[in-house]
Amino acid sequence: MIVGGPEGGDLANTRKAWARQLYVGTVYGREESSKKACREPITFTDKDLPTRETPHRDALVIAMDVNRVIVRRILVDTGSNVNVLYLDTFTKMGLTREQLNLVKTPLAGFTGDSVEVEGPITLPVEVGSYPDVQKLSMKFIVVNLACSHNAILGRLGLEDLGALISIEHLCLKFRTPNGIRTVRCDRRAARACYLQACRGMAKRGMQVHEITEKPPKKAMIPRPEPAVELEEIEINPKRPDRLVRIGIGLPRETREEIIQVLRKHRLVFAWGPEDMPGVDRSIIGHRLAVDPDHRPVVQKKRYLANDRREFVKKEVGTLLAAGHIREVKYPEWLANVVLVPKPPAWRMCMDYTDLNKTCLKDPFPLLRIDQLVDETAGSALLSFMDAFRGYHQIFMHPADEEKTAFLTPDRVYCYRVMPFGLKNAGATYTRMVARLFQDLLGKSMAAYVDDMLVKSKEEAKHAEDLADCFQVMLRYNIRLNPKKCAFVVQGGKFLGYMVTKRGIEPNPEKVHAIIDMQPPSTVKNLQRLTGRLVDWLPSVAS
Repeated sequence: MIVGGPEGGDLANTRKAWARQLYVGTVYGREESSKKACREPITFTDKDLPTRETPHRDALVIAMDVNRVIVRRILVDTGSNVNVLYLDTFTKMGLTREQLNLVKTPLAGFTGDSVEVEGPITLPVEVGSYPDVQKLSMKFIVVNLACSHNAILGRLGLEDLGALISIEHLCLKFRTPNGIRTVRCDRRAARACYLQACRGMAKRGMQVHEITEKPPKKAMIPRPEPAVELEEIEINPKRPDRLVRIGIGLPRETREEIIQVLRKHRLVFAWGPEDMPGVDRSIIGHRLAVDPDHRPVVQKKRYLANDRREFVKKEVGTLLAAGHIREVKYPEWLANVVLVPKPPAWRMCMDYTDLNKTCLKDPFPLLRIDQLVDETAGSALLSFMDAFRGYHQIFMHPADEEKTAFLTPDRVYCYRVMPFGLKNAGATYTRMVARLFQDLLGKSMAAYVDDMLVKSKEEAKHAEDLADCFQVMLRYNIRLNPKKCAFVVQGGKFLGYMVTKRGIEPNPEKVHAIIDMQPPSTVKNLQRLTGRLVDWLPSVAS
């Protein structure tokens, strides 16, 4: 498929309007419909079969008169949304770039790689041989690529010509005032183009395009992480392999105080699902607000590849051992397993789309990101913390457990804890954090769902602030993931922003493209840069 260009609209809004046109029916009058019904039909018979080798594997390659020049090696391709004219052919025809218009939408091909176009041009075209010639104007998109063909006749040109093609018969037929006429394939040119393309492919080498999972549509909030180097320290002499990370270059007294706090509260870290007792049900639990009038949905079993099936079995075994799931029989609701890429492997989630549609939305408000960042900037020391499978630390209400049933390659299970993918899971977790840490949030703590940090305006108070946070976690059985925690650092990324003692600073990952950008060397590159800046400035102002 070749898609893009100005056809259907050169802007997102115009393409949407073009797509919506099909929803408005067009009713033809009797006179017009009768004219169409009386047209001579186009048919293909055995007389139209090629005289040489059959069956064949040739492409349909023809010649046309374009702008009073006979252009050969034109590939007829119904998979192309536009008519393509290659720049080398365009130049040999005596045409110049000044005759082209600006096109914002690039072209994309089989691998999804986009190609900037030089611009469109409308040229006079003659198809057929005298006296049976059809004359019309065709729009071509000029691209600066090397190809064995000179042009591509796409769906746009075939529709303008009113032509039908048959690959089996290797010909193209269209109507003229004198009847149906045929343009046959130049099979010698078709095979020459194929051989030339294969030779070029061998010289360039094969480029492998890996097929990856589609990213989630919703933009994800970046995980908090420090912006300084870290060192690992042991917090349990009996288990020297269990290490946590703290910032380097700390004053000796501060470092010793922090290490003592971490060792004293080492039970706050979970090294596996077996270390998660879960928050007591009397504190909080997750309930599903399912519409009772809605019929339950049982999804059909989906296929999983061998490696993914083994990963699901391993993950299910871990959840069973931790008591987070249980086997269920005769569930009314049933969902499929979905594996989301999470390097170096996957994260096992459930397709609760049908269940979520029937649940009311929990309006519990999330905190404003800009407010959290402003309150965090200027802190002398920060400790970034991440809950160990935070959602799994909250239990499901017993009456709603079987509604979370999911299908594995072997059996059917349901969750005893709150799984990922439920509609109001984020609101429930935020409510728990706001309830348990209400005395610390806004003072020595900041939290956005399961991303938490301890902040201190003075270095000497950070150990005390960290101990207060740990005591709440131990009291209510909240556990942290030591691999994603970083303690006692002077700055880092929080909710996509760089926060330090000096304030909010630019994120290097977001500005390196501008820093490393080459200065424009041509008028076209300068126009492209100014266009991007015009599109960027309104978004910054908003």
